[in-house]
Amino acid sequence: MSTRPGIGIYAPSGFALEPAALDRAVARFVERGHPVVVDPTCLSRHQRFAAPDAERLAAVRRMAGDPRVDIAITLRGGYGWSRLLPHLDFAALAASGTRWLGYSDFTAFALGALAQGGMTTLAGPVAASDFGAVTPCAFTLDHCFGVLEHAQHDVQCALDGPDRAVAGTLWGGNLAMVAHLVGTPFMPEVQGGILFLEDVGEAPYRIERMFQQLLLAGIVQR
Repeated sequence: MSTRPGIGIYAPSGFALEPAALDRAVARFVERGHPVVVDPTCLSRHQRFAAPDAERLAAVRRMAGDPRVDIAITLRGGYGWSRLLPHLDFAALAASGTRWLGYSDFTAFALGALAQGGMTTLAGPVAASDFGAVTPCAFTLDHCFGVLEHAQHDVQCALDGPDRAVAGTLWGGNLAMVAHLVGTPFMPEVQGGILFLEDVGEAPYRIERMFQQLLLAGIVQR
């Protein structure tokens, strides 16, 4: 019997752009000894989403309620989590003990979970784009599996700038999603935290505008 954490793959946002990527992701998890549960939303499409709102919401609950799933990993990003936030029972999701992993649109869920009950989530690779890539990034997979499969893991990476010792709640995610949640009950108020941000395909003026929004809202100052 496998001692690796069970992996659940579900699609709370966009539909699968390349079904073969899901197969590759599953194969990589199985190769490392992880049991895998693939939710039906990974194989469907509704308009620009993987499934209607109610079905994608049900997928989140299935991940939390399935005893075979220790870690729930999003199929991909896209758009869709924002529509689900008001209907999520974050206390019940936290009580399930499931760990949640993703990035991009997943940021909405991650920040909502932190704001609504201090629930910790993991910012990291998604099933299709990363685990299912034809040639995956070794750095990404090595460190992600290091976190998922061990109680403690050190990440070594080179950053430009002077060395600094900092401590605090690590939070953030996709810049557009962080800015999008300002003024909503799903935006956490983190005091003295370490804010990380990522985004792609945005014009420089839009990046500046979103940073200005975070500044004017007092988030950067905290």
